[in-house]
Parts: sequence; C-alpha cells; structure tokens
Amino acid sequence: MVVVVTTTALGVVLAAAASVTARAFLPLGLPLTEGASMLGGLAFIFACGALMSVGWGFLLRSTAGGLVLVIALVMVLPMLLAQLGYDWSTTASAHLPGSGALFLIFGEGPSETMTVASARTTLAVWACSAIVLGAGRLWRTDANQ
Repeated sequence: MVVVVTTTALGVVLAAAASVTARAFLPLGLPLTEGASMLGGLAFIFACGALMSVGWGFLLRSTAGGLVLVIALVMVLPMLLAQLGYDWSTTASAHLPGSGALFLIFGEGPSETMTVASARTTLAVWACSAIVLGAGRLWRTDANQ
C-alpha cells in the first residue's frame, strides 16, 4: 500500500504543479473547480494504475512484467483495438483500463455509451482483480516458503 499511496500522491502533486505553472504562463481560462475535479480523477487513475502494477507484479512474480502488462493494458491495447474497426474490438477496447483512464481525463472513449461511472468501475474492477489474483499467488506459493 505504501507504493500505491506514494505513487498517487506524487502523481497528483506533479499534475497540480504542472497545472499551476501552465496557468501562470498560459491564459487558458479553465475554471478552478474543473481543475480540482480533474486532480481527483487523476488521483483515482494513479491509484488504480499502481494497484494494477503491484497486483500483476505479484501474480507474474516480476516487477518489470507487471509494469509492462499495465503499460500494455493502459496505453497500447485500447488504442490498437479501437482502431481495428470491428464491433468486438471496440467493445473489448471499452472494457480495458486504458479506455476508462482516457475517458476520465478527456471525456471521450471508444464507446459512446461510456460514462464516468462506467469508466471508474472499469478501472476499479481491473485494479481489484489484479490485487486479488496477485495476493492469491503470493499467499499460495511465496508466503508458504
């Protein structure tokens, strides 16, 4: 949990610092309330991403493998599947954690039926699944030795 809290806190602090710097030099006109809600969404995305990385790392017994899998699930597969143009690929892309993260950040996703609640649910289910599977692997094999 230390990894998740640290990652989330650092991500939010860096995003807030970047926002303050951009606001100081670029007159974007973005209301502060939208910035605060965006930071909350980013904190949720960072926390879910960190939970997925830890969970998949425990499951695969490899930190690098967990990180690569999360990068693939968040950055590569959603865009790749959405560009194929088939109904099944668009549906599969909408259920990946990267699509949920993109929807929470930009308000757009591969599916027109995606909402904030469905995006958060998708991220939370992926994060909880990774942690449960990783904890099961840890307790079953490594903790008994």
